[in-house]
Amino acid sequence: MPFNICLIGCGWVAEACHGPALRKYAAEQPDTVLSACCDLDSARAEAFRQTFGFQKSYADYKEMLAVEKADAVCLLVSAAYIRPISMDIFRMGIPTLLEKPPGLNLAETSEMAEAAARHKVPHTVALNRRHAPIMQMLKEEMAGLPAVQRYHYELLRIKRTEADFAVTAIHAIDALRFIAGADYRHIDFTYQDLPAHGAGVANITLECRMVNGVSAGILIAPMGGINAERGQVLADGHHIEFSLPVGGWADGALRHYENNVLTRESTDSGEAYLAQGFYGENRAFFAAVRAGRMPEHGLESALQSVAVADCLRARKICYEA
Repeated sequence: MPFNICLIGCGWVAEACHGPALRKYAAEQPDTVLSACCDLDSARAEAFRQTFGFQKSYADYKEMLAVEKADAVCLLVSAAYIRPISMDIFRMGIPTLLEKPPGLNLAETSEMAEAAARHKVPHTVALNRRHAPIMQMLKEEMAGLPAVQRYHYELLRIKRTEADFAVTAIHAIDALRFIAGADYRHIDFTYQDLPAHGAGVANITLECRMVNGVSAGILIAPMGGINAERGQVLADGHHIEFSLPVGGWADGALRHYENNVLTRESTDSGEAYLAQGFYGENRAFFAAVRAGRMPEHGLESALQSVAVADCLRARKICYEA
């Protein structure tokens, strides 16, 4: 039986990230059919179809899902449309991969999580850092560490002047949770306003205590002068530093030092859709759907990341779980 995939939203994230991942997946899995793609801009949908090998293109997702027999849907629309469209798909019972952020706020995301559970819909949230090969290497290295003392994560960007930077900052918030393998217990927020660059533009620091007792720090700098995400894990006698390949700036890298001796050095120079985890998250999602089990990384797993991102929007100075 063919495994039919439909896609909604043919914008940048689909073209640069998920389209190449789906094309590779279909090439590796002969029974996979890229059935149809959809975008309000019919010309863009048709161009996407031709580029990535979909069979049909549509301008109306409801029409597409009524006609096509989708075994899975990739929902890659902008943040404002994720909740209403996902609710329609959940009612249809179609397994769904949702781009981040999963809802504009915690209330929307909670509503979506409840709907997915009520309709028993397999789904996953595309917080792709969880699937980046460098992150997987980091988790492997951490498995053999003695007691961890601290986690640190930096998200730096170039000339990002939008007032609501939480849509991007959620990557750092979620990535640190993933690295720690634990939720946040307490966070103190500090905001350094940058009024010369626009209202609401600020450097933000998060001083965190995780539920496992380890301290952590996050720096979010929208005017940081570089596209980068990087961090450190400190343990007794160990220091691991890592960087993710974001923004086309550099390869991913990981270095593990034990008592000042470099014990592992790894890099990831693969294509962006591979190195940034987009292929990994799609492959894992489809594997779960094919096996008839609930995928990992569903909406429930993203709720605290969304809650902390909401704190940034509201300029909260404290978060308590």
